[in-house]
Amino acid sequence: MTNEELAISIKGGNSLAIPQLWAQVEKLVYFLCNKLYLRYNGPLTRAGIQIEDLTQESYFAFLDAIEGYEENKGYKFTSYLNYPLLNRIRFLIGGKTQTALNTADSLERSMGDGLILADMVAAPKNGFLPLEDKLYWEQVKNDLDRSMATLGEIQQGVLIGKYYNGLSTNDLSQQYNKPYEYIRGVEYAAFRRLQRDKRLKQCRDEIISRHAFRGSFSMWRDTGYSSTEYTALKLLDEI
Repeated sequence: MTNEELAISIKGGNSLAIPQLWAQVEKLVYFLCNKLYLRYNGPLTRAGIQIEDLTQESYFAFLDAIEGYEENKGYKFTSYLNYPLLNRIRFLIGGKTQTALNTADSLERSMGDGLILADMVAAPKNGFLPLEDKLYWEQVKNDLDRSMATLGEIQQGVLIGKYYNGLSTNDLSQQYNKPYEYIRGVEYAAFRRLQRDKRLKQCRDEIISRHAFRGSFSMWRDTGYSSTEYTALKLLDEI
């Protein structure tokens, strides 16, 4: 199958086609990573970002390209890869440098440009505002748990393993005795299903409205945020 046919199939719900499409474009994606890293070497180096960081993000850029692919536009699927990779560079640089956004309006525009909910924290004076009300975060976590209960067994296992227990995709691949890309596909399919949950979308919008600055998950973790908040945000980041 062509790249375009596979992308259409995946968008139609066939997540099992993800590994095949990745195998067909992987070399090109890594070529583009190296090309973009050289082009933006200055700001990336200053932010402490290495080429390995970008190649790790490249798979998510690949998934973003699938999401954005439109058959009726008449373009090759590979032409959709460059922009998501640029978005990932913006995310990496922004996450490392803690760039502040001044208004909710600018925040929404940045989200539209590819910056993700994982970066939503507040940091005016000493770096961070006090924790949000714990009852609110418990409700967010409960909503996540309820939605995750609707997933298949392996989908639940992959998300719980990765986002609750801190396992890597390689760890899960060994645990389930499945190829690495199969686990990636399961994770992608699980998030596609969670994306249809209206309550989770509402939670995501509420969190966006609460925070007007950007930071990184490592800083959430390092400054003592609870595991409930950390896990909820990390999962909502992908929805």
